Amino acid sequence: MKWLDIRETDVSDLSPLEGLENLKGVGVDYPVIGNNEEVVEKLRGRGVDV
Repeated sequence: MKWLDIRETDVSDLSPLEGLENLKGVGVDYPVIGNNEEVVEKLRGRGVDV
């Protein structure tokens, strides 16, 4: 799939909010989310069970 320019990405390189719009629930096993109160509040504001 080289023509799609898909490559492996370290999770820490991604924004913690990227791709979470459709998320219904997230465990705080993800320290980047669980340790970031601003992110947790934004997710709760969207109705995500954090």
